[in-house]
Amino acid sequence: MKKVEIRGEEVETEFGCCPRCESDAVEWTNSRDLDVLTSYVHCVDCGLNTFHVETSAFTSLPNMDYKTSLMKYNSWIKTNPKLWHEDNWE
Repeated sequence: MKKVEIRGEEVETEFGCCPRCESDAVEWTNSRDLDVLTSYVHCVDCGLNTFHVETSAFTSLPNMDYKTSLMKYNSWIKTNPKLWHEDNWE
């Protein structure tokens, strides 16, 4: 964990720097709906947002001794920074 300054406060973060502007000022929030965990990360300096979705998928693969696999999807998106802390993303 490293300490960075975000909006005038010194906080600890486990995230790396922003891939666009290389700033350390990133914020994050999590949400969970049934078996889906979504993490949103926001760069305070340039406004770049990312989301990371993890979901459990039941599979029946041949020669496998487990039925649950973890699928991960990563995507970088540019959204309006004003909508970051709002519930409605439309």
